[in-house]
Amino acid sequence: MAAPNRRNFTDNVRIGPLSVLVLVGILCMAVLAVLSVSTSNASLVIAQRQAHAVSDSYLAEHAAQDFVATLDEELAKTGTGEAVTTARGLEASLPDIARHAQEASDGRVLVNATLQDGVVHADFACSGARALEVEVSVGADGRPHVSKWAMTAIRNVEEPAGALWTGA
Repeated sequence: MAAPNRRNFTDNVRIGPLSVLVLVGILCMAVLAVLSVSTSNASLVIAQRQAHAVSDSYLAEHAAQDFVATLDEELAKTGTGEAVTTARGLEASLPDIARHAQEASDGRVLVNATLQDGVVHADFACSGARALEVEVSVGADGRPHVSKWAMTAIRNVEEPAGALWTGA
């Protein structure tokens, strides 16, 4: 018979350190899961912003192409007369040309065009963060010559004062 004060070997197994190790592992996995979800959400927001910016760029490009084509048609109607006559006729028809370009983009691009010193300055602003600046001069042959075609980024609105991080 065994003595009553002897213990079996299974009574000596302690589960305290093993439980702490498993708990630390579970906490690390939970933190990594939260970080991966947060990163994927930030990547989604950035991708959506980029897609919107590219879409705005294409809208502005389409409106500007239509503007220059309509300007070319208007200059072809005027002919190769004097520069003063061409400038007066162009200045009178410039609002209609700008409105036609704006309608070509279904009103999603705001078109502003002015004539200064024989050069047409046109701005194509989208609802997003892109704007296209175009300068077209009228050559001696009565044809339009593009001297500037530049896409610019409009400065983003600052974050609200209480925002710590928006995810992008």
